[in-house]
Amino acid sequence: MCTNRAIYKHEIAELLYPFRLEGADLSQPSAIIHLASKIRGSDIDILNSNRDLTKQLLNGLERLKPGIFVHANSIRSGDNSAFGQSKAEMAQQISQKCEELGWNFFDIKLPNIFGERARPFHNSFIASVIASLHENVTYQVLDNPLDLMSAHDVAKYLLDLCGGQSERILEFERTTISEVVKKLEAYHEVYKNNVIPELKSLFELRLFNAYRFYSGPRLIKLSSHRDPRGSLIELANFEGNSSTIFTSETNQGFSRGHHFHIDKFERFIVAAGSGVIEVQELYSNKSFRFEVTGDEPCAVDIPTLSAHKLSNFGSEKLFCIFMSMPKFDAEMPDTYRFDF
Repeated sequence: MCTNRAIYKHEIAELLYPFRLEGADLSQPSAIIHLASKIRGSDIDILNSNRDLTKQLLNGLERLKPGIFVHANSIRSGDNSAFGQSKAEMAQQISQKCEELGWNFFDIKLPNIFGERARPFHNSFIASVIASLHENVTYQVLDNPLDLMSAHDVAKYLLDLCGGQSERILEFERTTISEVVKKLEAYHEVYKNNVIPELKSLFELRLFNAYRFYSGPRLIKLSSHRDPRGSLIELANFEGNSSTIFTSETNQGFSRGHHFHIDKFERFIVAAGSGVIEVQELYSNKSFRFEVTGDEPCAVDIPTLSAHKLSNFGSEKLFCIFMSMPKFDAEMPDTYRFDF
């Protein structure tokens, strides 16, 4: 949903349990993306649930004008597990129905997926490790090679198919469980001491975003040194140097921001004056409001997929320093408008 809002602007109707097209309040869709699968439970429960939910979805397909049908399958499809067996059966059922009715069917076997909203101890070992690190819970690492794909890239791939693009080779990160866990542990060790880790690739940036999304926006007290010359505020320490730092002056009664980011790390630092920083998590009822002032220096880290704005409600000009990572690229600004 967030990727669609940022890039595609498709009108999306979310079909939740019991996944029935019949009786659903839907206009004529040009495409359907089938994402639902049961992955936890007994073997018979997984098999029956996945068979039933696909059958429920397909029962009303004939009343719709044929379009594009995308099945988010798994690289485990067809293996010896109940999940793999059920995913293969689902693909076969959908393919037969689409061929019968004239739908253009895509069966996309996705690798392991990670991202901000993965559920700990349910559908992602990365989310489980992140939760364990934040909650100081011990865990055991069983190492295996794996292919990883960002949920943002998965969303773009599936939405491109819905927009009429041809199926293409999936691009993913080939790594191991132990290497990913080492990165997450290193991020945790550094970030808890208010040092931003060195992120050498888009994959590492997204992995770090998933790590910090778990705890939400982070208010950080900064050390301030004052003498007759003025003040010196330590803004941030980096393991590497891949950031843009800039400052702004906001007049009384005005605000700036009104946007969100998919990949960008961003920190707001108030240096002088007073105001309010508001953060709204997209497609969620979670919102945050920080009253900030230069008299008590502080910073607010803005999570990805969260709209934000800075407003000056004080009696004087508001001076704020902004830090973002990676460096600003005019061709890929990663800044998307959102009106509060």
